[in-house]
Amino acid sequence: MQSTARRISRNSVSVFRAAYAQEAQLFLGLGSGRFRDISAGAGGYFRERRVGRGLAWADFNNDGLPDLAFSHVGGPSALLLNRTETSRAWLRLELVGDGKRSNRNAIGARVEIETRAGRLVRFLNGGGSYLSASERRLLVGLGDDERARRVTVRWPSGRVQVFEHLQGRCWWRLHEGDEQPERVEPKTPGKAP
Repeated sequence: MQSTARRISRNSVSVFRAAYAQEAQLFLGLGSGRFRDISAGAGGYFRERRVGRGLAWADFNNDGLPDLAFSHVGGPSALLLNRTETSRAWLRLELVGDGKRSNRNAIGARVEIETRAGRLVRFLNGGGSYLSASERRLLVGLGDDERARRVTVRWPSGRVQVFEHLQGRCWWRLHEGDEQPERVEPKTPGKAP
């Protein structure tokens, strides 16, 4: 049996009348399912044409702002640090399942965050997108609040836990079965532990 090698066709110009390499785009959510393209003011990365393959987000420098990592075909990866200036608080949640009834990574957990403005729901997902996976910790904006009034976790096991009055601008590790959240002090980027 003979195998046939397949190559990615780079004939998009002749077939689709579009360039193979394209500029990345960044959109700002306006609410109600509407978005605005803000690529032009987002920095030089968004003005150069590349052939991208994977995109993942993580808070690489632990400042509460999501950073982006791009992988490319035939070129180096790019890390874009978020330099947005904001006075609004955030909450970082790291979930740890009990390793018995729930998996240790807590994949499948449902997290509800309550603030004065309302409720947000987040799910802890495994995997990622094509050739990439984003950070497993949840990063949640708190708007004008400085703390979350209540965080309710429905673990993969079905157990439900409630954590109240979690201070914003902090990294909290929530262990399944432990009543008290653990506050984590991040290491300073670039310094050895």
